[in-house]
Amino acid sequence: MVGTPFVELIAVMAKYSPFAKKAGMAEVTVQEPAKETFHVAEMLPGLGFDLKPLGSQKHVSDKLQNLNPKQLGALKETFVKNDHHPHFRREIAAIRHMPYGNAAVYAEGIRNARMDRMAKLVKIVGMLLQTKIYLFLRESGDNLRNVS
Repeated sequence: MVGTPFVELIAVMAKYSPFAKKAGMAEVTVQEPAKETFHVAEMLPGLGFDLKPLGSQKHVSDKLQNLNPKQLGALKETFVKNDHHPHFRREIAAIRHMPYGNAAVYAEGIRNARMDRMAKLVKIVGMLLQTKIYLFLRESGDNLRNVS
């Protein structure tokens, strides 16, 4: 313990490695990927992307550079159609220094996005595809095993 009454952990690897649970942490909730992410992710393999290394700047940049204008346009339109995830909106709204923007600003931002901005959006898809697990530990060892 670190001198605090509670320890919280949000982990992607907790799904694969029981380290936190073996340390006495209780799983409180699981955050599954958002459906908007799946709509974008479904098209990526057809454009040559491997979904596993979407966090790799090199992989994403290389794949984007290999897209022809029609493919890049299709990818952008897929992002436009799936504008409801706040991470996508925030990335585009940041260009105009707006908290989240609106649908019209988002669509325009996507359609005019440079390759570096598209790479960030694709990397966000990779992050959002991860299942995250929230774990909790109470200093007394009395964990919240059945909290929902």
